Amino acid sequence: NKATVFSYGFSDVAFAESFLKLYSSDGVLLSNHSYGYSDKIRLGEYDTDAATQDKAVSNNPYLNVFEAAGNDGEISGYADYGIIKGPGNSKNIFTIGALNISSNKVATLSSTGPVDDGRIKPDLCARGEYISSTTDETDSSYATMSGTSMATPAATGAAALIIQQYKRTTGGFDVRHDVLKSIMVNTAVDKENA
Repeated sequence: NKATVFSYGFSDVAFAESFLKLYSSDGVLLSNHSYGYSDKIRLGEYDTDAATQDKAVSNNPYLNVFEAAGNDGEISGYADYGIIKGPGNSKNIFTIGALNISSNKVATLSSTGPVDDGRIKPDLCARGEYISSTTDETDSSYATMSGTSMATPAATGAAALIIQQYKRTTGGFDVRHDVLKSIMVNTAVDKENA
Protein backbone atom coordinates (compact mmCIF):
# COMPACT_ATOMS: atom_id res chain seq x y z
CA ASN A 1 0.00 0.00 0.00
CA LYS A 2 1.03 3.58 -0.61
CA ALA A 3 1.05 6.59 1.68
CA THR A 4 1.03 10.27 0.82
CA VAL A 5 2.53 12.85 3.16
CA PHE A 6 1.30 16.45 3.27
CA SER A 7 3.63 18.85 5.10
CA TYR A 8 2.80 22.21 6.65
CA GLY A 9 5.15 24.52 8.54
CA PHE A 10 4.66 25.52 12.16
CA SER A 11 4.01 29.10 11.11
CA ASP A 12 1.21 28.16 8.70
CA VAL A 13 -1.71 29.86 10.41
CA ALA A 14 -4.31 27.83 8.54
CA PHE A 15 -2.79 24.40 9.22
CA ALA A 16 -5.90 23.16 11.06
CA GLU A 17 -8.24 24.28 8.29
CA SER A 18 -5.88 22.78 5.71
CA PHE A 19 -5.84 19.45 7.48
CA LEU A 20 -9.62 19.33 7.91
CA LYS A 21 -9.93 20.08 4.19
CA LEU A 22 -7.56 17.18 3.39
CA TYR A 23 -9.52 14.94 5.75
CA SER A 24 -12.78 15.84 4.00
CA SER A 25 -11.57 15.81 0.41
CA ASP A 26 -8.83 13.16 0.39
CA GLY A 27 -9.65 10.93 3.35
CA VAL A 28 -6.47 11.81 5.29
CA LEU A 29 -6.79 10.01 8.63
CA LEU A 30 -3.58 10.89 10.50
CA SER A 31 -2.15 14.24 11.49
CA ASN A 32 1.23 14.62 13.25
CA HIS A 33 1.85 17.87 15.18
CA SER A 34 4.85 19.33 16.94
CA TYR A 35 4.94 22.84 18.37
CA GLY A 36 7.82 24.60 20.07
CA TYR A 37 6.05 26.60 22.77
CA SER A 38 8.81 28.36 24.66
CA ASP A 39 6.73 30.40 27.11
CA LYS A 40 6.06 28.92 30.52
CA ILE A 41 2.30 29.32 30.18
CA ARG A 42 -0.78 27.10 30.03
CA LEU A 43 1.00 24.29 31.92
CA GLY A 44 -1.48 21.47 32.47
CA GLU A 45 -4.27 23.74 31.27
CA TYR A 46 -7.21 22.73 29.10
CA ASP A 47 -7.28 25.91 27.00
CA THR A 48 -9.20 27.11 23.93
CA ASP A 49 -6.66 25.48 21.56
CA ALA A 50 -7.23 22.13 23.29
CA ALA A 51 -11.01 22.61 23.10
CA THR A 52 -10.81 23.49 19.38
CA GLN A 53 -8.86 20.30 18.66
CA ASP A 54 -11.33 18.23 20.67
CA LYS A 55 -14.26 19.69 18.74
CA ALA A 56 -12.56 18.93 15.41
CA VAL A 57 -12.02 15.28 16.37
CA SER A 58 -15.48 14.96 17.91
CA ASN A 59 -17.05 16.23 14.69
CA ASN A 60 -14.81 13.96 12.57
CA PRO A 61 -14.64 10.58 14.34
CA TYR A 62 -12.08 9.05 11.94
CA LEU A 63 -9.61 11.90 12.40
CA ASN A 64 -6.53 10.98 14.44
CA VAL A 65 -4.32 13.80 15.73
CA PHE A 66 -0.93 12.98 17.25
CA GLU A 67 0.80 15.78 19.14
CA ALA A 68 4.24 16.01 20.77
CA ALA A 69 4.02 16.51 24.55
CA GLY A 70 6.95 18.94 24.72
CA ASN A 71 10.51 18.89 25.98
CA ASP A 72 10.33 20.80 29.25
CA GLY A 73 11.23 17.92 31.58
CA GLU A 74 14.77 19.16 32.25
CA ILE A 75 14.15 22.91 32.18
CA SER A 76 14.78 24.58 35.52
CA GLY A 77 11.85 26.34 37.06
CA TYR A 78 9.32 23.77 35.87
CA ALA A 79 7.60 21.32 38.18
CA ASP A 80 8.28 17.59 37.89
CA TYR A 81 4.77 16.98 36.56
CA GLY A 82 1.79 18.77 35.00
CA ILE A 83 3.92 20.64 32.46
CA ILE A 84 2.31 19.75 29.13
CA LYS A 85 1.20 23.00 27.49
CA GLY A 86 -2.23 23.95 26.13
CA PRO A 87 -3.08 21.93 23.00
CA GLY A 88 -1.30 18.81 24.27
CA ASN A 89 -3.96 18.59 26.98
CA SER A 90 -6.77 17.89 24.50
CA LYS A 91 -9.02 14.96 25.40
CA ASN A 92 -9.51 13.48 21.93
CA ILE A 93 -5.97 13.57 20.57
CA PHE A 94 -2.95 11.36 21.14
CA THR A 95 -0.37 13.28 23.19
CA ILE A 96 3.00 11.57 22.79
CA GLY A 97 5.89 11.63 25.26
CA ALA A 98 9.46 10.44 24.65
CA LEU A 99 11.17 7.31 25.90
CA ASN A 100 14.92 7.25 26.52
CA ILE A 101 17.45 5.71 24.10
CA SER A 102 16.93 2.24 25.60
CA SER A 103 13.13 2.65 25.45
CA ASN A 104 12.94 1.34 29.01
CA LYS A 105 11.64 4.51 30.70
CA VAL A 106 10.33 8.01 30.01
CA ALA A 107 13.13 10.33 28.86
CA THR A 108 13.98 13.04 31.36
CA LEU A 109 13.51 15.69 28.64
CA SER A 110 9.87 14.71 28.06
CA SER A 111 7.08 16.91 29.39
CA THR A 112 4.66 15.04 31.62
CA GLY A 113 1.10 15.36 32.86
CA PRO A 114 -1.37 15.08 34.38
CA VAL A 115 -3.75 17.74 33.12
CA ASP A 116 -5.09 20.10 35.81
CA ASP A 117 -8.44 18.23 35.68
CA GLY A 118 -6.67 14.96 36.61
CA ARG A 119 -6.51 13.25 33.20
CA ILE A 120 -3.38 11.22 32.43
CA LYS A 121 -1.08 12.69 29.79
CA PRO A 122 0.83 11.84 27.71
CA ASP A 123 -1.36 9.11 26.29
CA LEU A 124 1.57 7.14 24.90
CA CYS A 125 5.35 7.34 24.61
CA ALA A 126 7.76 6.22 21.90
CA ARG A 127 11.54 6.35 21.70
CA GLY A 128 12.57 9.98 21.34
CA GLU A 129 16.27 10.11 22.20
CA TYR A 130 19.00 10.07 19.54
CA ILE A 131 16.76 9.45 16.54
CA SER A 132 18.21 9.68 13.03
CA SER A 133 15.80 11.68 10.90
CA THR A 134 15.62 13.76 7.77
CA THR A 135 16.25 17.52 7.87
CA ASP A 136 15.25 20.35 5.56
CA GLU A 137 18.82 21.28 4.59
CA THR A 138 18.82 19.19 1.39
CA ASP A 139 16.69 16.43 -0.13
CA SER A 140 19.05 13.83 1.36
CA SER A 141 20.12 15.39 4.69
CA TYR A 142 19.90 13.49 7.97
CA ALA A 143 20.69 14.42 11.57
CA THR A 144 20.42 12.83 15.00
CA MET A 145 17.90 14.57 17.24
CA SER A 146 16.07 14.04 20.52
CA GLY A 147 12.65 15.11 21.77
CA THR A 148 8.96 14.37 21.73
CA SER A 149 8.94 15.65 18.13
CA MET A 150 11.04 12.58 17.30
CA ALA A 151 8.76 10.23 19.26
CA THR A 152 5.46 11.42 17.83
CA PRO A 153 6.07 10.34 14.19
CA ALA A 154 6.86 6.82 15.43
CA ALA A 155 3.49 6.68 17.21
CA THR A 156 1.76 8.10 14.13
CA GLY A 157 3.47 5.47 11.97
CA ALA A 158 2.37 2.69 14.34
CA ALA A 159 -1.19 4.02 14.05
CA ALA A 160 -0.92 3.90 10.25
CA LEU A 161 -0.01 0.21 10.44
CA ILE A 162 -2.94 -0.50 12.78
CA ILE A 163 -5.31 1.38 10.45
CA GLN A 164 -3.99 -0.63 7.49
CA GLN A 165 -4.57 -3.94 9.29
CA TYR A 166 -7.99 -2.82 10.50
CA LYS A 167 -9.01 -2.06 6.92
CA ARG A 168 -7.81 -5.52 5.79
CA THR A 169 -9.66 -7.23 8.62
CA THR A 170 -12.94 -5.33 8.20
CA GLY A 171 -13.07 -5.33 4.41
CA GLY A 172 -12.00 -1.72 3.90
CA PHE A 173 -13.53 0.18 6.80
CA ASP A 174 -11.61 2.95 8.54
CA VAL A 175 -11.14 2.74 12.30
CA ARG A 176 -12.85 5.32 14.50
CA HIS A 177 -10.60 7.52 16.62
CA ASP A 178 -11.95 6.15 19.89
CA VAL A 179 -11.34 2.56 18.79
CA LEU A 180 -7.79 3.32 17.61
CA LYS A 181 -6.99 5.11 20.88
CA SER A 182 -8.37 2.19 22.87
CA ILE A 183 -6.28 -0.30 20.89
CA MET A 184 -3.06 1.69 21.21
CA VAL A 185 -3.38 2.64 24.87
CA ASN A 186 -4.54 -0.79 26.03
CA THR A 187 -1.78 -2.68 24.21
CA ALA A 188 1.04 -0.36 25.34
CA VAL A 189 3.52 -1.46 27.99
CA ASP A 190 3.59 0.66 31.18
CA LYS A 191 7.32 1.44 31.23
CA GLU A 192 7.23 3.18 34.60
CA ASN A 193 5.76 0.03 36.19
CA ALA A 194 7.50 -2.60 34.06
